[in-house]
Amino acid sequence: MRVLARCDRLKKIMQKKSKNWGFDIKNLDRSARPQDDFFRYANGGWLKKNPIPHDESNWGSFYLLRKASDEALRNILEDSKRKKAAHGSNLRKVRDYYLSAMNEKKLNKEGAGPLHKFFDIIDNIKNSDDIVALSAYFRRIGVSSLWRIDANQDMKDRSIVVLYLEQGGLGLPDRDYYLKTDKKSEEIRQKYTTHIKKMHKLIFGQNFNPKKTASAIMNIETRFAKASMTMVERRDYEKQYNKMRLAGLRRLAPNIDWIKYFSAVGAHAKGRLIVMQPLFIKTAEKMLSNIPLEDWKYYFKWKVMSAFAGYLSDKLADERFNFFGKVLSGQKKMKPRWRRAANEIDSALERSIGWETQPRKKLWKN
Repeated sequence: MRVLARCDRLKKIMQKKSKNWGFDIKNLDRSARPQDDFFRYANGGWLKKNPIPHDESNWGSFYLLRKASDEALRNILEDSKRKKAAHGSNLRKVRDYYLSAMNEKKLNKEGAGPLHKFFDIIDNIKNSDDIVALSAYFRRIGVSSLWRIDANQDMKDRSIVVLYLEQGGLGLPDRDYYLKTDKKSEEIRQKYTTHIKKMHKLIFGQNFNPKKTASAIMNIETRFAKASMTMVERRDYEKQYNKMRLAGLRRLAPNIDWIKYFSAVGAHAKGRLIVMQPLFIKTAEKMLSNIPLEDWKYYFKWKVMSAFAGYLSDKLADERFNFFGKVLSGQKKMKPRWRRAANEIDSALERSIGWETQPRKKLWKN
């Protein structure tokens, strides 16, 4: 009897809400035959009413939700500017981060100035050990170079967390961008090379050799690409599950001081780790010794420029967007500064925003 009563109540609830349930036929595109193009038939109406905004590369219902979330976050950040914040508090961190990101006048005045401290460090490297140490330092400040390193659950034993070593070091999204010979790929490589030269000119003026610099960077990244697994190969997790201890990693790449490297990135060398692409690590080790030190300096300076240009002056941010936004993503217009700042703060200080800038009852309302 209780089950029947519950079923009756559920039926009544469903009847009341029936107007809001089901598929909205207004989104159909009846000019398309479903047996020919079901996606267009099911979504064509929505697509016609919702063109991709100029400052987006994709669009859909979840992007609408993200935009609404950004607007709400903007209100929180603007409100944080008017509040008193104790030194060291989460509110102070959020407020200072936002004020710094929105200070266009200061950023444009400084230009590439904040990068020169990194360039000085790069200029002081003397050998392959210094290159590995520099890579570890860059890992800690969010600059990708050489390989990737991360901690995550073991692919075959979810009860433990292990260290992963993975291919990396590229400036373009994937190995195929460097190796495919079709017209589109060659055009992207040419535009990427032009982008490298333009960025160097903005930062160094005429004090660099554009051809030599771009050639050195492309040579290193292309060699990394050749040693990388394809997207298809990376779907095979068995092929990437190469679990070994430190001794095995030393046999794979004996000329790298792995203990010093792991220590520098804040990891320990005990237990097992997973080397997802052994060929890549082996190739990277050889490259450390047979590529001129000067070329490595070009490469690391480029990694710094590419990683941080979007956070600096308008000229640097615009040049970065011209390639990565327009050429690679098809985005016509850069997102406004406040939205870029909000996304970065949300990523870096998510908990701080939630618990320190808004009362809990207000944050969780509805």
